[in-house]
Amino acid sequence: MRCFRYGRVFAALAEDAWPVRHFLLDVAWALNDFVAAERKDLVFDWPQPGAVPDGGDKAFGAFFRHQTRTRTGSRVLLAGARVAALLGHPPPNESCVLDGGLYVCPETMDNQAKRDLWRLIQDLSRES
Repeated sequence: MRCFRYGRVFAALAEDAWPVRHFLLDVAWALNDFVAAERKDLVFDWPQPGAVPDGGDKAFGAFFRHQTRTRTGSRVLLAGARVAALLGHPPPNESCVLDGGLYVCPETMDNQAKRDLWRLIQDLSRES
């Protein structure tokens, strides 16, 4: 799991999304209203010393809530099956809004999927 902040965007990328990371950085830029920002990597390490070995889902949920708690104008970018699963959802088979953030399905990046993703970004921009 790789996480980072890009301006007002918090992003969590699962391993299956890593091959399209450059595209996802462009998505984060769009969610940041095309304002350039410094990418700041965040670390979610599991398991923690002394922690319950199978408690990663709960720990990631707490980490996610801490990173996304109410910040004015903040946005969330999620990508990859493991991110959805850790947040308690079956992995969507297309990009959508998930837990208040933009979920990008990395397997479906054909031209139509990119147009649909762009519409989702525009909708999120209008809402905030």
